[in-house]
Amino acid sequence: MHMHATLFRFLDYEKGVASIAFDPAGGELEISLCATAVGGNCAGGPFNETHPCIVNVSGLVAEHFANHAQTSVFETGYHIDDCEIRYIHGTGIGAHIQTNNYVHHMGQMGGGGGNGGLVDNNVFSNNNNLGYSQGWECGGAKYVTGLGGVTVRNNVFQVSRTTSTLHCNDFSGTATFF
Repeated sequence: MHMHATLFRFLDYEKGVASIAFDPAGGELEISLCATAVGGNCAGGPFNETHPCIVNVSGLVAEHFANHAQTSVFETGYHIDDCEIRYIHGTGIGAHIQTNNYVHHMGQMGGGGGNGGLVDNNVFSNNNNLGYSQGWECGGAKYVTGLGGVTVRNNVFQVSRTTSTLHCNDFSGTATFF
């Protein structure tokens, strides 16, 4: 039995109690209370020579996080390499350096970022499963270039529930696509 969030009446995070509008007997109920796998803003600014802090995360499978729209399971200041990120509510990956990852079945979109980032050799597939508005942001990935630029190369963006799979906002920054 697959349950949807609309069936919840109340979640008390402190007590760990969920009030639901149905009898779960004979079924299975999963509730995710953790919004991010790794978060925070390393060194208080974008990754560059002044703020060189990078935390490496490699070989991890991240799934079933309940992050909000426009937030990533992996936030800024991180190098996410050779990970599988799947079945996340919001955005899968927003780290500064995203390499060799398989990012699929996100509720909103697969990836995002900027701030001097590098996005190399990733596969973003089957995203926007929750049907976010195409006029907002959804699908494969969205990169903001005006905050130090971003380099996007050797990636595959495919089969997302939207008319566009890659979006770039240019605020007089530099975007380099290969």
